[in-house]
Amino acid sequence: MTFLATDDVRALLRLVGEVRELGDDPTTWRRHALEGLSRLCGARAGSALEHWLPGDLDAVTALPPWAFLPRPPTAQGEKGIYVAQNLGVGYESPRAEKEIHAAKQDQANNPAWPALRACCMRPCTRTRRELVDRRVWQRSLQFARLREAGKVGEYLVSFQPVPALGLVNILGLFRGPDEPPFTEEQAAVVALFHDELGRGWRAAPLAQVAALPPRQAAVMRLLLQGKREKEIADELAIAQGTVHQHVAALYRRLGVSSRGELAAFAAAAERRSGPKLVRTEGPRRR
Repeated sequence: MTFLATDDVRALLRLVGEVRELGDDPTTWRRHALEGLSRLCGARAGSALEHWLPGDLDAVTALPPWAFLPRPPTAQGEKGIYVAQNLGVGYESPRAEKEIHAAKQDQANNPAWPALRACCMRPCTRTRRELVDRRVWQRSLQFARLREAGKVGEYLVSFQPVPALGLVNILGLFRGPDEPPFTEEQAAVVALFHDELGRGWRAAPLAQVAALPPRQAAVMRLLLQGKREKEIADELAIAQGTVHQHVAALYRRLGVSSRGELAAFAAAAERRSGPKLVRTEGPRRR
């Protein structure tokens, strides 16, 4: 068991609060989180992103490395994992950030790839030395590319799955290749920070709304806009009786009995959610 200093716990809980206050803008909260974690853990660079995930671990472990490339799908319905945003902090230049980003894509030459892929379906925080032996890592092509691009070598990565949204949030911290590895205590700081953010993302109201079938979600959106069932039927091009059935099913599913209760439920889900992630309806192009 790893014990954290009281000052570290206070600092990271303060950081969690600040991130939650900034949570309406994913770019803003990511940057603030990375800057704060970098100070706490002695990192010189960081990244924050989401991966869109298939439904189970077997599907993930069966994916080839290229499925994790940070790019949108090239064709409608293409399977794989989409990185919606990768925000760098602390890189020496925009060019270095771009080159590091390109090097990180080269998972086929990453000896830590099997361990990383196995981590992504559960809350998991690992340092480089927990993922791959130092000598193996420093002899790898990816290490050479990262070192050349931005003098990056040591790293720490943390995964926080959000099953209701079909994605996993990932935080990464980086040091130079000649700097010491991240410690167990620093990994524990990041793990606690990530778990605190995850509590918001896993909040029951948010999860229930995110898990709604597409038609019920559309009906809920229009109900909250104040539209009557006939107007909803016209907009969705379905029968009014079908809309009524969707409304009844929606109320049962969420445990409400009126539009007022539905509006209150939606407001509670919004308040109890964590910092905003990418849009939840599916991968998008940047």
